[in-house]
Amino acid sequence: MIENEVRLAMFISGGGTTMEAIGQACLYGELRGLVKPVVVISSKDAAGGIEKARKLHIPVEIIARNEFRKGAAGQEEFGREILRRLSRYRPDVITQNGWLPLTPENVIYKFRENIFNQHPGPVPEFGGQGMYGRRVHAAVIIFNRLSQRRDPYTMVIAQRVSKEYDQGNVVQHAVVSILPTDTVDDLQKRALPLEHEVQIQLLRRIALGENLKNLTVNYVKPEEESLLKRAKEIGMVLYPRG
Repeated sequence: MIENEVRLAMFISGGGTTMEAIGQACLYGELRGLVKPVVVISSKDAAGGIEKARKLHIPVEIIARNEFRKGAAGQEEFGREILRRLSRYRPDVITQNGWLPLTPENVIYKFRENIFNQHPGPVPEFGGQGMYGRRVHAAVIIFNRLSQRRDPYTMVIAQRVSKEYDQGNVVQHAVVSILPTDTVDDLQKRALPLEHEVQIQLLRRIALGENLKNLTVNYVKPEEESLLKRAKEIGMVLYPRG
């Protein structure tokens, strides 16, 4: 065990499968003695991850964005409330694991260099507002078929959080092949364990004091931008609920 475990806060909005995998790694696996989950913050009071967190004996705080005003003033208030709740638990690091709201700038500033986002596809190309879950996997499959890549693949990502959706620097990733017969659900099912592993390895590196270098992805070529736009639009239509 290292002298001081890294204190971790995890932000969720949905089922919390990655949060659960991280929590189990902290209790029984390769993060044991390195990372301590101190709180889960959910943006939804009915998120499936809440019960998972409680079963792992991780405290849960619920802070819904829609309970605050719209616009910049409401966003700042949302951030102040997040920071107020976090102050009770004194986290060193935050991971966003299926967190849907745009993270307020005051939270990003407070935890600059120590707040990270999970994304199921290459960023920034397959990111942006509304690009999450199966929409991302659908868009990546469609893009690879439209661009007729010889070796189609996608990437699962850990990146620094920025003031805009999915624009932060990538610090950890894994490549997932896209098979000719893949459906969206097939790809999602095969990618998810690697998403978990990317997050766990990122936290291990942080706990061990490793320097996190920014990685260059460059997934989409300039001449493929129109194909990217079309693929994302189709993904949004196919999966209106994400």
